[in-house]
Amino acid sequence: MLLYYLESCHICLDPFCDGLEPSQLCPLDQPYCLNSVSNEVNGKRHIAKTCATATECVQLWVNETARDPRCQNFHEGSVYLQSFSCHYCCQGENCNAQLVPLEATLFKP
Repeated sequence: MLLYYLESCHICLDPFCDGLEPSQLCPLDQPYCLNSVSNEVNGKRHIAKTCATATECVQLWVNETARDPRCQNFHEGSVYLQSFSCHYCCQGENCNAQLVPLEATLFKP
């Protein structure tokens, strides 16, 4: 018997990702939380927080972001004058409240 758990994730799109965004229950087929950060060369950044599938987590977090030093060392309070994107996928109730989720909650395939 398979058990499925509903997780809550913080959900928002720019410009409403201010750390006070609401959390929502995710659909059963999207049991993970995903934070996406797109940084521009002028230092401006765009943020999105959503629910995600395991496939999205593998593609965006494991394959594209996990080994990128810019994403490993990303600090929300710092300004970066280069263009790059980071995607952080995590599992656990509201694990994506912080822009960079706690390491213990990060998705592992």
